[in-house]
Amino acid sequence: MKVKSTIILLFFAITIFGQIERVWEKSFLQTNNPSWFSGTGNTERGFAYGNVAGNERVYVVTRNGSLSVKILNADDGTEVGSLNTSGISGGAFTLNDLEVSDDGVILAMNLTTDASGIAKIYKWTDEQTAPVVVYENNFGGVAKRIGDNFKVVGKASDNSLKIWFADQTNKKVYVLGTTDGANTFVIENTVTLPANSIDNMPSVYPIDAQSFVMNGNGKNVTKWDMNGTLLGTIPGSQVGTGSNAIIYYRVNDVPYIATFQHGATTENARVVIVGNSFEKALTYVSTNSMFQNNNPNGTGDVDIRFNADGTQTIFVLSTNNGLGAYKISYPFLINGRMNENYANYHPDLDVNSGFGPDINIDGIYAHMDSENLYLASDCYLNTTSSDGIVLFLGNSKLAGTGVAAGSPLGNVPSGGHLFGDVTNPNFANDFETHFGFVINPGSGSTAVYIDAVKYTNNTKAAQYIGTTTQAGALGEGPDVDGIFTNKSIKFAFYNTHDVRRGWEMKIPLTQIGNPTNYDELQMFTAIVSSTAYFSDVTVPGTIVTGNLGFSPNFSTLQGGPFHMSTLIIPVELISFSAVNNGKNVTLNWKTATELNNYGFTIERSTNNISFASIGTISGNGNSSEIKSYQFVDENLLSGKYYYRLKQIDFDGSFKYSNCIEVNIESMPVQFELSQNYPNPFNPSTVIKFSVADNGLTNLSVYNALGQKVTELFNQNAEKGNLYQINFDGSKLGSGVYFYSLVQGSSCLSKKMILIK
Repeated sequence: MKVKSTIILLFFAITIFGQIERVWEKSFLQTNNPSWFSGTGNTERGFAYGNVAGNERVYVVTRNGSLSVKILNADDGTEVGSLNTSGISGGAFTLNDLEVSDDGVILAMNLTTDASGIAKIYKWTDEQTAPVVVYENNFGGVAKRIGDNFKVVGKASDNSLKIWFADQTNKKVYVLGTTDGANTFVIENTVTLPANSIDNMPSVYPIDAQSFVMNGNGKNVTKWDMNGTLLGTIPGSQVGTGSNAIIYYRVNDVPYIATFQHGATTENARVVIVGNSFEKALTYVSTNSMFQNNNPNGTGDVDIRFNADGTQTIFVLSTNNGLGAYKISYPFLINGRMNENYANYHPDLDVNSGFGPDINIDGIYAHMDSENLYLASDCYLNTTSSDGIVLFLGNSKLAGTGVAAGSPLGNVPSGGHLFGDVTNPNFANDFETHFGFVINPGSGSTAVYIDAVKYTNNTKAAQYIGTTTQAGALGEGPDVDGIFTNKSIKFAFYNTHDVRRGWEMKIPLTQIGNPTNYDELQMFTAIVSSTAYFSDVTVPGTIVTGNLGFSPNFSTLQGGPFHMSTLIIPVELISFSAVNNGKNVTLNWKTATELNNYGFTIERSTNNISFASIGTISGNGNSSEIKSYQFVDENLLSGKYYYRLKQIDFDGSFKYSNCIEVNIESMPVQFELSQNYPNPFNPSTVIKFSVADNGLTNLSVYNALGQKVTELFNQNAEKGNLYQINFDGSKLGSGVYFYSLVQGSSCLSKKMILIK
């Protein structure tokens, strides 16, 4: 059974915003711990996730009774075998931790704790053969402690693979590299850290070529450069000193760390948004506590899988307690942190100083689903003034009913902030404007205030939306019906600025004219005083003349356009599928509608992180008919691949599709329908199937009443191919659905759950 919840408050009395789903857990707490997993012996300390020869695996080092490396299915935690451990010897523990490279090379390290000990790293080329030693070093015969935790990044196939570990005794960090496909390793870099920087069970992980993150029991999480200079520290209120085993990664251009925590209320993983400043780190979510037995050494491990639907699976091992897998997602939550996958983005195009360094806008974001428009500004406010940030909105659905480009937008009766100023009312946009919003701190450091206006047929109406904190608390407004109905607007502001933090709003589409896929939204934001004096900070736009002063007319100013043209869903993608045929992958996709569609760039990745373009397909511009596209990726090596589409408009803006996974070594020969993944899902999921014989095959989705809601596949399917179909349920309501695969007299059906 999967447990799913939205976490609001957890540990250290801090607010956490995220979604966590327990996929599986094998623990003493759940009374389903593996028989070989000790509850008191401290014999399981290190493990790793990896895709090895197309198999999703979790590998666990256990010393319970005798040395073994257990192989688990990463999808459900079932045990499927053990690695060959013959020939492994030496060290305080002959094996202690294990890692898997991005291209499926298995590596493991012993623990060395004395002067005579030799640190060893072993490599497995597959799950059957015996390991070979690829690195050994006695480090000059000095006292040392090496091997509590080590990390591997990169690939053996292109020699980008690096091994990172720390020497607790000598306060050193080592980076190993290879030039022969991971057959041998040498030290490429040694970083000497200050005497008090490393404590028990240290773990290090690279951020980039110039810096790394480190954690260990008794110490805060820290960031260092390769010269051993401290660059930042995460406060103990976000990650306590009872933590170790760390990884660093990015999602939606937001940096995170995940670390293992130990103790009577934890024995889990904590995921933290680290941004550019570690001092401003914020906890995103924590996985379920596995605490049942004491973990006196405070040992454990974490690893991560990047899923095709944009989520991640965090794997956690807690010594003496168990191990589990937990899916982390990023639902649209209004909290002033833009962790979500916003569909559209426009950065600040210049470095203008505006009203000084204490107030700025770095970019604006937009996203629309079937019910709501989400708007966000990456920004911060000067708490010693009432200067604010204004955001204007135009909706092509309401064309001809708002204030025309070049016409005054000020002197709004009872308007707040700049909208109500009667002395300088002649500021004007370069697009037809229908709504305006402004936030300001009222010269204080605790609250932020939001005012709104609506422009209709050259009339102007104002409404005070409400107030919230500057720490990301959810606000709702207005308190009474007006231009917006009671409590229809959700908003938040986070003023401790870092990567993608600031002002967020959620507006029901019914409140702004019900825009659809065919409508264009235009947005513009700027820094402005309460007396309508405009700065030179605008997004978009490039002002070169300094602060603009009173009554600027953006329709005539140089440096425009001063609006973000956002085609919410310029192309309605109704299917995206992949067919694996030997060493070739055929990608197929269909669109129901196209608006200004220049074309598609097909991108491929081997790790679901770094994508490269492998081809382009021209679009059909504007179309209301179903259009079909195909691209073949040929002569691939064995392994797992990820594909996505980059849809490009004529104006250069673009959006990405969801990803599809393809395993090149899979050659199915059975009539088989897999369980969709993820499940439950929101709004998309992937369905895989194969057939035993060539022939007409149909895959359709039905609601709980047995009514067909969509047809995903209806054509000839071929034996030996693995078909992967992306199903988008964004236009359906929450509930239980069924999908059926039919070929001749053969029929298979499965259940899936859509949760919005």
